[in-house]
Amino acid sequence: PSGQTLDASAGTIAPSVGQVVQVQKNVFDLTGMSTSATSMTDLAPIYVDITPVYSNSILIWETCFSGYLNDADGHGRYRVVNANNSDAVLHNNTYCGMSHYNVGTNTWENFTFRAVGVSGTTSTMRLHLQVKVADGGTLSMGWSASDQRIVTVTEIKQ
Repeated sequence: PSGQTLDASAGTIAPSVGQVVQVQKNVFDLTGMSTSATSMTDLAPIYVDITPVYSNSILIWETCFSGYLNDADGHGRYRVVNANNSDAVLHNNTYCGMSHYNVGTNTWENFTFRAVGVSGTTSTMRLHLQVKVADGGTLSMGWSASDQRIVTVTEIKQ
């Protein structure tokens, strides 16, 4: 393909800037999962492991799931952290998303979360979604036991 270079000595093709290097995934379900945590806590099954090929790669982290909150003024705040590096936050801002703000109680909604950051390493990363519940309530996830979700990380050469 255009833009790729061949390393004849290694017998490999190296990606050019802007090309996808790899995609890693983890399939999960959230049956029976809930939290009232007021400080950041792992959403246990929502993570993906990746070993970046380049230390300056762009990593795009993506997932979606369903949930509801049983408190009218409560809401969830989310971030993606590298659990293998003292929960270093992947993205530049404090959070990568929120849910349930002014939605009402017990309203099931589907949320999509995306975060982007630079790998900063070629060591294995466990990119984990964390949540905290602000202003009260319990956040419940896993609308159906037959739901199966996926979290992906795409590495792009920079």
